Amino acid sequence: MRPMKDDRSANLNFPRMALAQVFIASLCALLCLPGIVLAQNGNAPKPTQSTAESKQTLPAMSPEGALQSFEPPIEKEYRLGSGDELDLDVAGRPELEKHLIVGPDGRITLPLIGEIMLDGLTRKQASEAIETELKKYYIEPAVTVTVTKYTANRVILLGAVQHPGVLNFDTQLTLLGAITRGGVITGSAAKAGDIPERCAIYRNDTQIVWVNLRKLVESGSSLANMRLQRDDVVFVPSPDERYISVMGMVAHPGAIPLTDQSTIASLIASAGGLTEAAGANPKLQLYDPATGRKSVIAFHDLMNAGRKQQPELTAGSILYVPERGVAKVGYVLQQFGTLAEVAAILVLPYMP
Repeated sequence: MRPMKDDRSANLNFPRMALAQVFIASLCALLCLPGIVLAQNGNAPKPTQSTAESKQTLPAMSPEGALQSFEPPIEKEYRLGSGDELDLDVAGRPELEKHLIVGPDGRITLPLIGEIMLDGLTRKQASEAIETELKKYYIEPAVTVTVTKYTANRVILLGAVQHPGVLNFDTQLTLLGAITRGGVITGSAAKAGDIPERCAIYRNDTQIVWVNLRKLVESGSSLANMRLQRDDVVFVPSPDERYISVMGMVAHPGAIPLTDQSTIASLIASAGGLTEAAGANPKLQLYDPATGRKSVIAFHDLMNAGRKQQPELTAGSILYVPERGVAKVGYVLQQFGTLAEVAAILVLPYMP
């Protein structure tokens, strides 16, 4: 495991951090929100389901190759983003020295110049962008941008770790690095110092990759320390609980505990409910990677169905809420087993 170059404590006080808020709220939802039990209605229509598998297997690749395809490229230079704190120095012009915070929209505001977009720029590129604007008012300004607080590079760590929350870093964080910073895993079935048997990486609202971390470590694979991407969410499941991943157009996508009382409605409620982008009657997609079974259920049919008519829920399944009017959700599931297994990449298309 490579030593961490930056062991800054997590900082939750940056201006607006949409993804962090989403998954921190999800953590609260896991702990606090009660499930919704649907009323019994024996005469209600049975949900419409499609058991025909709709999947496309991409060209076969080794598990190592599949994981490598999910790993982001090496970042040679830090790129600025919302929440970063900067010192701006202009040679020979102390009146232009500023302490700045990159706004939620990735911009800073300077006198005379107004707004400048810095999101995604390196420090050198940011200096050049500011110089270009200052040249309209000053002769040959020499600008230096220094990052005094790194906030934009962040990974959210949730689940069975001692210190869940936001991890900020100035160099690219790795999977083992993130889990190490989160502390020893918790739970009655965990032993001190254990490496989690597996963990999940959530990327955007549409991608999940499950990694059998312990087997990768035991095999000596460097992929156990794979690079993470800015705003990834690393979830370490408790060894004592079962989970379903609720993804797509819900307020708080992520892993939701599965109990004997769970229904699709209660899972959606624990994920914060449907967003406006889901529309009034989304076609919910329930996928079980263990069997390859996929069901499509209209939301209205589900809400009118009795409990006995609910689809069977199994641990490890994915419940996906597609966006209204999108012909294809582009949802990609990557499920990885041992290094000896063949990795399959399944594309789940939107089914109207």
